[in-house]
Amino acid sequence: MCPDCIAIAERNRQEEEQLQKGRERQSLIEKKIGQAGIERRFLGKTFSNFLAVNEDQAKALKVAKRYATTLDDRIDQGDCLVFCGRPGTGKSHLASSIIQLAINEGKTAAYLSVYDLILTARSTYGNRNGPTLKEELQALIDVDLLALDEVGVKSGSEDGWLIASLIDARYRKKKPSIVISNLSPDALEEYLGERIMDRLRDGKGVVVAFCWESHRRQKQPSTNKVAA
Repeated sequence: MCPDCIAIAERNRQEEEQLQKGRERQSLIEKKIGQAGIERRFLGKTFSNFLAVNEDQAKALKVAKRYATTLDDRIDQGDCLVFCGRPGTGKSHLASSIIQLAINEGKTAAYLSVYDLILTARSTYGNRNGPTLKEELQALIDVDLLALDEVGVKSGSEDGWLIASLIDARYRKKKPSIVISNLSPDALEEYLGERIMDRLRDGKGVVVAFCWESHRRQKQPSTNKVAA
């Protein structure tokens, strides 16, 4: 084979090898995102497709972007983030965007709802062969970044204790948490207690109120009702 042909073949081989490595890395990222617990509806949610048409929405987006772009510092310092307020305003969108970026950067992260947390806890009750409640909670305590959604929606008598215990344990280990709730800031503090809210605000922790109309309502087509 001529020298030029050998060089071309080697270049093609290297390019294919790089493409294969890229495909493998993307596959691994997608697998980790799935394992992190991000719901299918929020896969592919990014800062670029977040609807920000007013000053408050732009502020929320700016806070989320700043948190994501300084993620190493936020994880190192254990700085938390609270998205609370009206439903359908993009809180889960921004939180899942941050979690996916964290995974892309090689961090360990998890996204779960309070319902998932309660079901996980209940699955350990009386189960002598499976993991204990302490072991399940420890896995959530140890990840670099945790997003906990639907905080404040009561699903059982133990939900408040579990949430407080999880947030408190991560705080003591200097692990940041993202808390998402449909409650107002004041109502969320009443639900979690002053002590837990104070820990979420500690350092450079930020509470962002989402007080605008639901994006989902804005997307619904208007219908003209005709009286019979």
